[in-house]
Amino acid sequence: MSELVLGSEKTLPNSWSFVFLNDLVTNDHDSLLRGPFGSNLKKSHFISKGFKVYEQKNVIKNDFDLGIYFVNQEKFNELEKFELKTGDMVMTCAGTIGKFAIVPNTIKKGIINSALLKIRLNKSIISEKYFLHLMQSSLIQQNIHDDARGSAMNNLKSVKSLKTIPLPIPPLDEQKRIVREIEDLFSLIENMADQIKLSHTQLDDFFRSFLKNIFSGNITKIWRESSEDSKIDKSFLEKIVSENNGKIPFKSLPEKPRNFCIPSEWTFVLSNDLFTFVTSGSRGWAKYYSDDGSLFLRVTNLNHNSISLDLKKIKRVKLSSKTEGIRTLVRENDIIVSITADGEWLL
Repeated sequence: MSELVLGSEKTLPNSWSFVFLNDLVTNDHDSLLRGPFGSNLKKSHFISKGFKVYEQKNVIKNDFDLGIYFVNQEKFNELEKFELKTGDMVMTCAGTIGKFAIVPNTIKKGIINSALLKIRLNKSIISEKYFLHLMQSSLIQQNIHDDARGSAMNNLKSVKSLKTIPLPIPPLDEQKRIVREIEDLFSLIENMADQIKLSHTQLDDFFRSFLKNIFSGNITKIWRESSEDSKIDKSFLEKIVSENNGKIPFKSLPEKPRNFCIPSEWTFVLSNDLFTFVTSGSRGWAKYYSDDGSLFLRVTNLNHNSISLDLKKIKRVKLSSKTEGIRTLVRENDIIVSITADGEWLL
C-alpha cells in the first residue's frame, strides 16, 4: 500500500475524495463548536446538581459518567448551543489534545466546557465510527498536533485550523466495511494480547516451580543416582568438616524448615555463613549526580526477567574522598538485592 499524503488526490481510490470537516457536519448552527470561554462559564457557576458540565476526562477515559460540575437551568438555557447529544463526536482541545469519543445514548443532559469541541456529523455521508478511527490515525493526529500551540499547555489554535485538514472519505458502504475490518483487527490484537499475558503468567509459574525443584534436589536426582562423580558416601556437611580438620566452619546450623525436603547429601546453612560482606546503600546520593563518573546502581536497573543488570537508564555519580563510596562499591559477581521494591536479585 502506498503512503497516503494528505492533499494528494493521486493517493486515493477513484471512489474516494478528500473533503474538509465542514463538509461532514450537519447544517445546524451548533454542529461544530468549541465550549464556552472566559466569563461565560466560570467555577462560580457550578452547583452540586443540575445540568452536567462535560470535561476533558470524559473524553480521555471515554466515560461520560465522570464529573462533579453542574449548572442550573438558567445557565444551561444561556449556553444551550453547547449541549451534547447522543451520537455527537467530542474532541479534546487543551493539554491532552486530539482525543476523540462518541457520546453514548446514556448521556445526561449537559454542556461542554472550553477544553472540548463538539462535532455533529451528517450521518447520511459519514459513519461516526469511521470518522473516529480516521481522526485517531497518525495521519490526522500529526496535523492536529502540528497546529497546536501553548507554552505551559498545548492548545488547539482554533476550530478554523481544524477545518483546513483534508480528510480522505470513501463511500458510506465502504466506510462501514473499513470499520468492520478495523474492529476485527482490534479483536484479534486483544485476543493475542490476552494469550501473551496468559503465556507470561504460565511461564512465571513454570519458572517458580522449576526453581523450587532445582533447590530441593529433584532436578538433579537422576544425575546423583547415575553419575560416578556424584556417588559420595558423605553428606555435604560431613565433607566440609573432614576438609576443615574436623571443625564445623559454620557459626550455627538452622533447623530443617518444614515442608521442604532435600536430598540426604545436602545441608541447610544460614546465609550469614555464605557471605563475606553484606551492606546496604544509603540516602542522599542525588547531590553527587554527574554527567560522568562512577555508575550508580538503582532499583530501576534490576529486572524481573533477568539476573543481569538493565543499564538502559543509568545515573552516574562523582564522589569525593569523604563519601562512603568504598563501602558500597560493587564488585564483579556481587549479588544485589532490592530492599525497597519487590525483592529483585541480580548477579
